[in-house]
Amino acid sequence: HGKVEYVDEATARTEGLVREADGKVYIGADLKSKTGGRGRKSVRIESKITWTEGLFVATLDHVPTGCGAWPAMWLLGENPEHPWPGWGEYDIIEGVHATDRVSTTLHTGLGCNQQDATKESDFSGQWQMGIDKEANNCDIGARGQYGNQGCSQMGPKGSLGEAFN
Repeated sequence: HGKVEYVDEATARTEGLVREADGKVYIGADLKSKTGGRGRKSVRIESKITWTEGLFVATLDHVPTGCGAWPAMWLLGENPEHPWPGWGEYDIIEGVHATDRVSTTLHTGLGCNQQDATKESDFSGQWQMGIDKEANNCDIGARGQYGNQGCSQMGPKGSLGEAFN
């Protein structure tokens, strides 16, 4: 989302978009250059293998926030035989601009509806709103939801943004 120019590892290292210090890793976007209409340089990390199961752990000390920021960590199922969203997309962490609530979303095709999942008993946040209903249908073409919205939950206040950092 947004206007971005993903760069390769060598460029990211040279321009300081990826670095390691004191056992911590920094991954970010170019905060200094004027883009002149081009996308802002940033980093996208992708696995070269397909996972069918796993435990993925991330410890985050800071997540970008502010105008133009779109931090995200997601898992994507896609290959030439299974185009998006055939195997689904799971947005684990996603935020836009200065939001103070993390967004977690599952994007699928037909057949994945979470309308029976309820706040408090199944998750601690709340459903995001679609056009005229809660976004609890994971189908990217679900009626009453925005295009590609999927089933989207917002975490509790302070789960992203300045309060998180």
